[in-house]
Amino acid sequence: MVEQRPRHRRPAPAGQHFLGRRTAAEVVRRARLASGDLVVEIGAGRGVLTSEIARLAERVMAVERDPVLGRRLVRRFEDVANVRIVRGDALRVAFPREPFRAFGNVPFGITNALLRRLLAKRSMFRADLIVQEQVAREMTARRPRSLFALSAAPWWRFERGLRLPAQLFHPRPSVDASVLMLMRRAVPLVPECDRVRYLELLRVAFRDAGAPLTHALAPLDQSRDIRGALREIELGGSVRAVDLGVKEFAALAAALGRRELSRAR
Repeated sequence: MVEQRPRHRRPAPAGQHFLGRRTAAEVVRRARLASGDLVVEIGAGRGVLTSEIARLAERVMAVERDPVLGRRLVRRFEDVANVRIVRGDALRVAFPREPFRAFGNVPFGITNALLRRLLAKRSMFRADLIVQEQVAREMTARRPRSLFALSAAPWWRFERGLRLPAQLFHPRPSVDASVLMLMRRAVPLVPECDRVRYLELLRVAFRDAGAPLTHALAPLDQSRDIRGALREIELGGSVRAVDLGVKEFAALAAALGRRELSRAR
């Protein structure tokens, strides 16, 4: 049975698609919020997710850019002690410095920009975000072809959760959505001291992602033994950037680092 669409008197703000109460409750239930969590909700909209989050989390910082929806949220939650409404742009508001979880039905138009901002926040330890189905698939692919996903994957795990068909939203979007879960790794695949080397490796490799790495990585440094590093991690010289996942890139960055250290001695 399709949920009854929520009533509204004005068009939804651009890029926002609202969920019904039952779907919102199921999304929040699956997120397994803890009673001590501080949750930053992105795009609180009409407060349907906000209400469900507030039942479980210790504190909720609900961010909403649209001024009309923001005023309605303030009135709706003025007597709810653990909810604070922040009327502003989620791409600009100050996020907490203490550990927090992000949550939200993300306006599709800001998905990439928001992901970049959240993943750069050292105080965030998890996010559960409703995004386009295709974005969720790209971020959780076993061998992502997205440079963005590979750049973050050594420090974050990505999982695809509940699928949300377009008919569950109002107004109905042109594509289906899914919950994308981002969880900080307890033990990174790349140590912090090697972050710059790993990111440089990706950047150079993806300039010509379809070429053999022995060719694509040549600009890094003519003295580096690219072939030797590939052999060390049991990869052939014809392997391409698009053939590798995060674990292979992390191993290659480590192998190149060991060879640099050996030459320095």
